Amino acid sequence: MSSSIQKLNILLKEHNIYNQVVRLLKEHAQYIKEDGEESGDVPLQQAYSDTVNISAKNWPLLQEKIAKLNRKAEKLKVPPVLLQLEGQFYHDDKKTKTKELFYKVSVAGEAPKVSGYKFLATIDHSENGNIIRLAPGEEHNEQIKDFYNAKPDYCDHCHTVRRRIDTFIVQGPDGKLKQVGRNCLADFLGGRDPKSILFWFSLRDAVQAAIDESEESEGGYGARGYYASSTEHVLKLAAAIIRNFGYSKKQSFDDYGEPVGPRGTAQIVYQLLFGLPKYSDEKWLAAEKSMNAEDEKVAKQALEWFNSLPQEEKDNNNFLHNLDVILKSPEVTSRNIGYAVALFPAYARAMDQIKSRESSASKSNEWLGAEGQKITAKVTVVATRLIDGAYGTTQMVKMEDEHGNKLTWFNSGANRLENGAHLTITGTVKKHDTYQGQKQTQLTRVKAV
Repeated sequence: MSSSIQKLNILLKEHNIYNQVVRLLKEHAQYIKEDGEESGDVPLQQAYSDTVNISAKNWPLLQEKIAKLNRKAEKLKVPPVLLQLEGQFYHDDKKTKTKELFYKVSVAGEAPKVSGYKFLATIDHSENGNIIRLAPGEEHNEQIKDFYNAKPDYCDHCHTVRRRIDTFIVQGPDGKLKQVGRNCLADFLGGRDPKSILFWFSLRDAVQAAIDESEESEGGYGARGYYASSTEHVLKLAAAIIRNFGYSKKQSFDDYGEPVGPRGTAQIVYQLLFGLPKYSDEKWLAAEKSMNAEDEKVAKQALEWFNSLPQEEKDNNNFLHNLDVILKSPEVTSRNIGYAVALFPAYARAMDQIKSRESSASKSNEWLGAEGQKITAKVTVVATRLIDGAYGTTQMVKMEDEHGNKLTWFNSGANRLENGAHLTITGTVKKHDTYQGQKQTQLTRVKAV
C-alpha cells in the first residue's frame, strides 16, 4: 500500500468515518443487487455528485446531517448518500495571519428509475411561470420545452383539477413524457413509496442545506434556509461587481483545493446578499458601496434587452426560459442568483453581435485597382499569421483600408508587418479574389511609405 493511501486511511480513522464509509459502500452495493434481482427495475441514474470544501471544525456536524439523510434513505429503501474525504488543505487568513484546516469532500447519490419510468425534471409553479429543474443528463432534451407553460392544476394520470406547488415530468417505456402530480407518483413506482422519488428529487437541495447549516453553525459561508432580494437590487449589485472585477463564471480550485483566480461573479453577489459579513472580501464590500446610477442604468438596459426578445426564442432555450420566469418576479431567491447574474454576459454577447453587424454593414466591399497595377493605400493591419512551408516560413498579412476594403499580402522577407499597425503602403495588385463573401485584393511587392 502506498504511503499516500496509508495516510488517508489513518486520517479517515482519526475522524471516525472509515468504518462508516465502508458500511455505506456495502449497503449501496447490496441495494443495487437486491433491487435489480427482485424488482426488475432498470439501472440507476445519478441524482447528485459534487465536491465541496468544508472547514475541518464543521466536518463532524456535516457527518451527522448526512447520516440523518441516510436514515431517511434507509427507511425509504433507496441508496444512501455517499460522503467521502478526498483530501485536505490549509486556508490562509491574511487578516488574522492564521491558517484554517479545510477538508475536500465528495458527496454523491443516485436516483432510481422504477417500473420502466425515468424521472426527467421537476416543475416549480410560480405566479410568473414555471421553472424547470432538470435531472442530470437532460440538459439537451428538446421535449422539455413542451412543459414551459404546463398548468399546476393538471396531471396526465388522474386528470384531477387541483392546485399544485410542483409537478413532475416522467418518461415512459414508450418514450412519451407525462406531467404527474405528487399524489399520482405511486402508480408509476411499481409499489414503491412515492417519498423515495421525492427524496431523490430534493437530494441536491438537502445536501446543500446540510453543508450550509454545518458551515453556518460555526460561522461559515452558506446562506441557510430560503432567502430573497429584490430583482432590481440583485441586478444593480451584479452590474457594480462586473464593473469593478469583470465577469467570471465560477471559482476554480487547484489540485490541493486552494482557490485559483477570482471568485465567480454569482458567488460574490450571493455572499454579499446572503453570506456572513466577516467572510466578505474588503474589495467586494467596497464594490458594493460603489454602486451608482450608471450600474442601475446598465442593469435596466440589460433587462430591457432581455424583455424585448421574442417569446418564441425564450421558449426554445431552457436557460432563457428559466431566466424569463425568474426576472418576471420582483424578487430573486438565493437559489436563483446564478441565473440572474448570467443575464449580463448574455446581454454583452448580444451587444457585441449587434456592433459587429453594424460595423460590417457600414464597410465598403470592393476590389482595389486592376491586376498588375501599382496602388497606394492607408491601411490597418488586422491579422497576421505565420505559415510553415517547404521553402521556409511565410507571413500572411490581412489589412483593411480606411473604407473597410480588404487587402492581403504574403511575404517571407524581413519587412514583416505587425498586427495593429497603421501604415500607408504601396504595392502591386497580384489578383482579386473572394473569401467568405468578402472581396479581397491580394498584393505583392508591398512597401511602407
